[in-house]
This record gives sequence, structure tokens and C-alpha cells, in this order.
Amino acid sequence: MPVVRNGPAVASRSGVLATRCSSFDSIAAGALDVLRESNRRVPEDVGVVGFDDSAWALRCRPALSMVRQPADQLGRMAAQRVLAQLRGDDTPGEGTLLETSIVWRDSA
Repeated sequence: MPVVRNGPAVASRSGVLATRCSSFDSIAAGALDVLRESNRRVPEDVGVVGFDDSAWALRCRPALSMVRQPADQLGRMAAQRVLAQLRGDDTPGEGTLLETSIVWRDSA
């Protein structure tokens, strides 16, 4: 079965195994609504995993499984880079990869 990577689009496809909502937890929450309206059961028919692990994840039914990003570390690094640029320091042009973790809940 295919894995679909755009949340709400999964409801109209048959044979879908899972969806990943990569922008915000609110998009994953919307995917749950669309799936429910399309008579798809989560996680029995479709697994849904969001990205961010905000308060949305626990408000949803079923509770959303999430990829948790290290928001505090992300903010700290962004501020350090802005301050370095303001001082005129050389800053790396490429992005930085930060470790994430998966929080398994009821949606996958």
C-alpha cells in the first residue's frame, strides 16, 4: 500500500496505509477530521503522524503520534545566528540538522 505525504488527500484514495503531515499539528488534526468524514478509521485504516508535538496532538481523538522537534534548541540556535550576523561574524550558509524524537500515541 502507498504512503501518502499530504494529509487531507488521503481520504479520497483507496488502499492508503499512512499519511505524514509535515507542517503543523493543526494540519494533522484536519487530516483526522477529513478521514473521519470519509469513514476512514485511524489508526485501523490509516495511520497519521504529525510534526511538532504542540497541544493539538493531545486534543485530537485519537491522540496524534508526533515527530517532536527541539523547539528550545531551534530558537536558541536561531537567536545565536542572528546575533552573530549583527556582530558581522561569519555564519554558516547551510542549515543545521537537529535531533528529533517520535512520540507514539493512538493515531499510528
